[in-house]
Amino acid sequence: MIRSGSSYIDPINFVSASQVGSFFATERRFSGEATAAQFIPQAYRVNTNITEPVSASSNVLGYPASVPLADSTEANTQYMNTSLIQAVADPEVSAAPAFNNLMIKRGNQYGYPSWKQVRQQDNPILTNEHKTNKLSTMYLGNVQRNFDLPPVSMKGRPAYVNLDFVNSLSTSAGGRKEQFQNVTLKTSYNNEMIGFNEWQLDNFTKLNYDSEVTPFEQLVAMKDRNNIQLNWLLYSENVFPSTRREFLSSSVTRVGYDNQFWRDTLANRVTGGMGVPNSVGVVSYIDCPGAQWFF
Repeated sequence: MIRSGSSYIDPINFVSASQVGSFFATERRFSGEATAAQFIPQAYRVNTNITEPVSASSNVLGYPASVPLADSTEANTQYMNTSLIQAVADPEVSAAPAFNNLMIKRGNQYGYPSWKQVRQQDNPILTNEHKTNKLSTMYLGNVQRNFDLPPVSMKGRPAYVNLDFVNSLSTSAGGRKEQFQNVTLKTSYNNEMIGFNEWQLDNFTKLNYDSEVTPFEQLVAMKDRNNIQLNWLLYSENVFPSTRREFLSSSVTRVGYDNQFWRDTLANRVTGGMGVPNSVGVVSYIDCPGAQWFF
């Protein structure tokens, strides 16, 4: 603190010049400071005054270096969100507020200390991978590769083991009585050995199930004990879809496919697909009342 007359003030004001956003005036929204009317500040991670893309293929946040922070031609690609801000000032004037907004959106308004570097769980790149069920890593040859990583798997099925065993009981006369009993036990097995959806990622992470001992294997091993007999076991597993295609959109729908027929209105259903060849390149159809049959 420093003294100014009879009062103490902060020697440096870190807030006011950086507290920028957008404001509304003359029926349009402009980029400006917090003192203006209907001020909208820039929030962390939210595309309000600033918007930027995420490139999943290269794990790059933002536009190429050739794209400016602000451009007075609103139709041009820029960081300023021209869907919200209808008027962008001269770049020399608006670039500095745009940079401040960009740093706030990325959470870098206080720099990039080591504390923040190791806390990247909210990074937009990782958020996008969570949303699209992807995992990116530097693969063989130090080249980035993206893998499909669905959050769940339905491949695992329980196994059943049927055993006969001898149950020894104490009698009222002080002796012991043996009773033969039968039991069927349900336990996990193959779900203990489900890795990633792509075998290349299994190999890259060096997954090894040779040392894995499952409850099913422990039950089967009980057959070697005295007075225990293994009668039968039942094993099953999910075959379709394959592990590689499990929980992918291409496994449950034909992505991008349009047969040019299913439409909301009758008129569009009648005319839909006219002149469109089928999968073998043939264009042939028969008009029916309210529908078309394609061959």
